Amino acid sequence: MNFHLYFLLLEILVFFLNSPPSLPLRPSPSWRQQFHSRRLLMFFHFGVNTFTDSERGSGHESPSIFNPERLNASQWMDAAQSAGAQLVILTVKHHDGFCLWPSAYTNFSVASARREGGCGGRVRGRRQGAYVGFYLSPWDLHESCYGDTLLYNEFYRELLTG
Repeated sequence: MNFHLYFLLLEILVFFLNSPPSLPLRPSPSWRQQFHSRRLLMFFHFGVNTFTDSERGSGHESPSIFNPERLNASQWMDAAQSAGAQLVILTVKHHDGFCLWPSAYTNFSVASARREGGCGGRVRGRRQGAYVGFYLSPWDLHESCYGDTLLYNEFYRELLTG
């Protein structure tokens, strides 16, 4: 019996000695770890429904009502900083489908607004100690192909990359 136990232990030892070295550890803390340690995140929603005085957009608003003439993104960042937010997230496309960047794939964007250009470039947070992220909703009340998974996935991919 001792012989079998000895032989088994020898096989296990040989197996582990011949195994490849373990993968190197990632530097700590990684970005993902830092993300989870942030205590306060702040979302900013700013789109066509900002100008209709409604909580949610329907996707049928006229993009021409979007007019960020009085937008003061520095004020947003000051508020985030005073609240202690370490990450601010700008919703650049919410459920209504309105895009805060000019897009060749939809007319429901800042390209059809009274003022040219988007407002995403105005939100600068690093200088005030916060990271800036962007949120794009996959739901789209404006786009007619929403609900057809293949067509909408193609539209969404082009919207993000095109």
